[in-house]
Amino acid sequence: MKNILVTGANGFIGSSLVNELNNSEYNVTALVRKSSNTELLSTQSKIRYIDYRDQKELQKIFEDHHILVHCAALTRAKKWKDFLEINVELTQKMVELCNRTDAMQHFIFISSQAAAGPASSLSDPKREADEEKPLTYYGKSKFLAEKYIKKFSRKNWTILRPVSVYGPGDQDFLQLFKMIKKGFSAQIGFQKKYFQTIYISDLIELIIRTFGNERCYQKTFFLANEPFINEEDFSQIIAKEMDKKIVNIRLPISLISLIAQFLDLLHIFSKRPAVLNRQKVKEFAQRYWLVDTSKTKRILDFSHKSEVSQNIKKTIADYKKRGWL
Repeated sequence: MKNILVTGANGFIGSSLVNELNNSEYNVTALVRKSSNTELLSTQSKIRYIDYRDQKELQKIFEDHHILVHCAALTRAKKWKDFLEINVELTQKMVELCNRTDAMQHFIFISSQAAAGPASSLSDPKREADEEKPLTYYGKSKFLAEKYIKKFSRKNWTILRPVSVYGPGDQDFLQLFKMIKKGFSAQIGFQKKYFQTIYISDLIELIIRTFGNERCYQKTFFLANEPFINEEDFSQIIAKEMDKKIVNIRLPISLISLIAQFLDLLHIFSKRPAVLNRQKVKEFAQRYWLVDTSKTKRILDFSHKSEVSQNIKKTIADYKKRGWL
């Protein structure tokens, strides 16, 4: 039996992976910071509360495991140094720990589409071999972590770049669902913007398919469902499943940029960044967050076709069950 170690196991992706592995032939350990909220983890989860600065304790834990899935990451922060510390330097520590651990066989890094940057057009989605052009601190930090893995990992590694992930337990898309419940949706800019999503269970299936898979070693993959969709159509699908009629509002990018600057100033003495900030506006302004999944289809044998309306329905039911919506 393979022993799997998952960092950031209290997060949306990490907890979903651990919960799935709890019901499999794998033996999984969830690594969680001592101060973290573990409400997304099932009660049967084997949780190890750790301090990532305690290298001796981490080394002991690593010794008994064969595969590391490194999900721990910072998605929002006010300063570059925060992204550097968590997304880059922590990844470097994970690489070094794996290198020193005889039992460890496979290092799987959960990166992001943001590490690559947007596509140039609707007909030219981003490919794994394309030059990376991250736009934000988050994307840049993920890109630098990828570079370190490729250069210094002495173990077999796989880098996974999911697009926007949604599903039960996610809170990033929750704000959109709440907005639609109130009867409206907002799009930034006056041109249609296209993007891709991946439903959480599809993402988890793909992650598991890489475990000890020699065809995935020393490779990077984009993970996404098909087909791509535009913002307005995605909102309409949510509205239909919520039995809501909505008004679509389009806001100028220049206005959103001014609002983001103002909110950044308001949060200057706050520990947390504003939900809408200048970094996010850089992402919102792009028209084509699209990726080519042909490599993933070929190597991981996964069609990526998913019924969006059914997935939205399951997500709404989960939000209501949790009292979030």
